[in-house]
Amino acid sequence: MANKYRRPEPSIDGVELAEEGNAPSSAFGCRLACSEVSYWVRTRSARCSAKQLLHGVSMWCNPGECVAIMGPSGAGKSTLLDLLACRKNEGLRHGDVTLNGYPLPTEPSQQAALRRNVGYVLQGDVHWPHLTVRESVTFATALRMHGNAHDDAIHTARVALVLNLLRLNEIADVRVGSSDRSNSENVGDARGSRRQAITDGEMKRLSVALEMASLPTLLFCDEPTTGLGNLSIYSIF
Repeated sequence: MANKYRRPEPSIDGVELAEEGNAPSSAFGCRLACSEVSYWVRTRSARCSAKQLLHGVSMWCNPGECVAIMGPSGAGKSTLLDLLACRKNEGLRHGDVTLNGYPLPTEPSQQAALRRNVGYVLQGDVHWPHLTVRESVTFATALRMHGNAHDDAIHTARVALVLNLLRLNEIADVRVGSSDRSNSENVGDARGSRRQAITDGEMKRLSVALEMASLPTLLFCDEPTTGLGNLSIYSIF
């Protein structure tokens, strides 16, 4: 059956992929869905050889939508995201996970190709503190543009696009700085002196920007709002 979100080329088992990571996989986006997904992992317990982490989870996400997965600590939110993003190679999964109506690939090489077109923002913000925001995005873009990495015009345009999307232009030349916000010399003063580091909310936006450097078809964010205030959360989404 024809699918309006598909393009004829390129594809792996019906999952449309971007050419060398330079473009989204489809002009119309992708529909991600899972039905009755359960997941078990092996344990070392003598009483039980396997532990079930997910119990019959069903969900879907249409192109252009922002979907929040909510639940208490230990409910399996991160586990579900890892399964959807093909980041889980161990354990036993039962249920269907489809992208544009096609099952996700199971071969490691095909999963790697899919992961190149999927962004994944981890819980922790890990950045090189001595680089500026612009330098961080420039470096990430150069790594993810593959064939067009040496085209200065395309590279510069991609960096400008990502900075604009995440509203990082005003702090583009500010050094990322240490994650220890208790150090007063990293904050700057109220008179508007040159800032020496970015805030926690800006740090999270930078994490998203680095994953947006490849213009991924899907973007997964693991607990992107933890520890942030309402204004910082609004600036991310």
